[in-house]
Amino acid sequence: MCGITGFFDFTKTSSELILEKMSNTLFHRGPDGGDTLLFNESNVQIGFGHRRLSIIDLSEHGKQPMQFENLTICYNGEIYNYQEIKAGTFSSWTSLHWWIRHRNDIACLFSMGRKLST
Repeated sequence: MCGITGFFDFTKTSSELILEKMSNTLFHRGPDGGDTLLFNESNVQIGFGHRRLSIIDLSEHGKQPMQFENLTICYNGEIYNYQEIKAGTFSSWTSLHWWIRHRNDIACLFSMGRKLST
């Protein structure tokens, strides 16, 4: 299973280096890759770290944290029936080019979120 880490820092004293160190402590959970994402908002720093254990999608398209429009996800798990879910949500999803580039379970979560929010 993958490994995730992160923080909300209201003192705004964290750094990308701290986030990378946090993520790297989870290397044993995700030896297939990892990445971090740090947001510096006006009143808080938000950090996401992910270590990847590739199960179904072995490509780089499943790399996380993943962003689509104004959404960000850092997910630990596998949606084994994502093809079935995709079949029920894809017909109304307008960002076809994004889905084609990211044909995986995480992209399916974005499409579900878009459908549920409309």
